Order: sequence, then structure tokens, then C-alpha cells
Amino acid sequence: MKIKFTLCQLMMAVLLSSSLSYGQNNKNETTKIVQKLNTPVKTWKNGYWKIQNNGSRVWKKGYWRFEEKTFQEKSKLLRKKMAQKNKT
Repeated sequence: MKIKFTLCQLMMAVLLSSSLSYGQNNKNETTKIVQKLNTPVKTWKNGYWKIQNNGSRVWKKGYWRFEEKTFQEKSKLLRKKMAQKNKT
């Protein structure tokens, strides 16, 4: 009977310590996500043909565009992205 009791205590201690160790990893992941959401968004704008008044075409090359979005807008985009990953 005493062996069962000590075995039960040992198993409870192992489960408690494992849950605490995994809980700490979750905090690091959330801080990484928040840091990623706070950075500016860099998007590539593709080039396009611009038609001039005389009918000729001129190629406008692509460029990088930096956008500052609010934290709420970025978190909405992240939620959509995570939902798409979970469906597939």
C-alpha cells in the first residue's frame, strides 16, 4: 500500500513538472508572435505597363512597399492565416 502511494506521488510530481516546463515554452512563442506583429509589413508590388497619352506603353518596375499596420489589423491577418493552416 505504501509503495502505491509513493508511486502515485512520484507520477503526480512528474506530470506537474512537465506541465510547468511546457508552459514556459508557450510564453516565449507568444512574445515572438507579438514582436512579429509589431514589425512593419514589407510587401512587393509587381511591375505594370503604364499607358501614356499618345498610346505608347512604358514599363514601371516593381518595388518594395513598407506599410505600418495597427496591432489589431495584423492580429486579424494572423488569425486568418492560422485558421487556413488548421483546415488543411
